[in-house]
Amino acid sequence: MKNLKAILCPIDFSSNSIEVLMYAVRLAKKMKVRLAILHVNDKQSISEIQERFDELASKYLQSDGVDYEFAIGRGEEKDEILRFNKIFKANLVVMGQKGSNSKIQNQTGSTTEWLVNSGKVPVLSVPEN
Repeated sequence: MKNLKAILCPIDFSSNSIEVLMYAVRLAKKMKVRLAILHVNDKQSISEIQERFDELASKYLQSDGVDYEFAIGRGEEKDEILRFNKIFKANLVVMGQKGSNSKIQNQTGSTTEWLVNSGKVPVLSVPEN
């Protein structure tokens, strides 16, 4: 992408989404762009989610030297990804083909598939492992 400015990477803290996040970190570093990390969750408290992210960041992000920010979305995952994509002014979404709800996604269609088919934002879909 010629004018890539920011990458949005939605995560669900599953092992697969952490692998996708590492892919997004490498891409952001190589392209010298900002990385926006989003977790959408209505069930956990913001402090619980922030604590999980801080652990993840200290383990995987802080020594990588990538410019990143983290946000927590509440509501429908698809809507929140599109909303935060605009907020962060990201022009690429990097996400896994499957998340922690892979059994449900196989039956109803995944968020990734919906975003790709919607054509509302460029999506790089990273396969599992």
